[in-house]
Amino acid sequence: MKALQENTSSDLEPALNEIEQKATLGSQAIAWRNLPLQTGDSYAPYFEEYHMLFQKLIDHGNAVHEPKAAFMKAGKATQTAEKENHALVNKLPNLERRKNQVIGELESLHPSYKTKMWYRALIVVGVIAVCLSDALYNLPTFESWGMSYLGALVMAVVFGAALVFFAHVFPRIVSLGKTLWQRRLIAFGLLAGFFVIFLFFGQMRADYLAKIASENGSTAHYSALPFALLSEFLLVIAIAIPHFFSATKEELEIKSRHEKLTKDKKDLVNEIADIDNKRKTNEANKDRVHLESGSQLNTGYSDEQKVISHAMMTFSSFKKTNLLHREDRVKPNSFNEPYPFIFKTYHNFDSHHNSNILPS
Repeated sequence: MKALQENTSSDLEPALNEIEQKATLGSQAIAWRNLPLQTGDSYAPYFEEYHMLFQKLIDHGNAVHEPKAAFMKAGKATQTAEKENHALVNKLPNLERRKNQVIGELESLHPSYKTKMWYRALIVVGVIAVCLSDALYNLPTFESWGMSYLGALVMAVVFGAALVFFAHVFPRIVSLGKTLWQRRLIAFGLLAGFFVIFLFFGQMRADYLAKIASENGSTAHYSALPFALLSEFLLVIAIAIPHFFSATKEELEIKSRHEKLTKDKKDLVNEIADIDNKRKTNEANKDRVHLESGSQLNTGYSDEQKVISHAMMTFSSFKKTNLLHREDRVKPNSFNEPYPFIFKTYHNFDSHHNSNILPS
């Protein structure tokens, strides 16, 4: 029977019709011999060969749809998802505890505004402004060296940059002293050295101003000390701005700790979210496998029930055809007997292990 050999859900109907036709012819054949007998006989032995054909269809459907493999595949998917999700869930309490600890510590930390980038930039701008003012203040001194205005301006900017650098490294140089008095002596020596330089610049500026006054026909005397004192004062301001207004070591440590905890919090939140996504992915994979297996099992179950239902109808038709074509016009006592055989089925959805993978 070709339809039986190539049976799938799509060509099941031709195979069923073929068996039904054979059963009809077989029923007519035994009817002409007045079989089964009126008493002491049964339709079962005469219908058995057709029942076996129906059973072969069910057996072949089992080979095609592989219900056992579908059950095993779905069961393995469930076990894998549960195992992986169990391992992931076990990580959550520790991660949540660490996250709450980090959040609690973050709430207790209050970084100073002095650690803000805009504030630190403001201090740098202030130091540059003071040092540049001092450098521009000495612009006439550089002009007195015979430089052009542009050359003197460049020289003043370079000198101002040197002052900015000195104001920046001043605390580090002073910190080389091991005792308080050593640090005081180092600070005093550095300021005294720059005062000598400013005094030199001041004297040159005084001579320059006296020369201009002489050329204008007047006599004036200028002292280098006020110029030197003003430059020294501006330098002290440039040094004092970061010293008094910058963040302290403790404030910087709080800021560093706050940044680290903020990063830790972000990492923990991402790790928890990643676990949640993995769990959802595992569940989605399990559901996908269950859906595929359930669809496969539903198709096989539907085919089985279709074969069984058709076998029942064929058996009923078999008896009616037999009764219609009997020459003795006798109705056998076995006419009302139920279907005499039990089918071996493979898609048993009544068991607990099978029903839980079927799509609802």
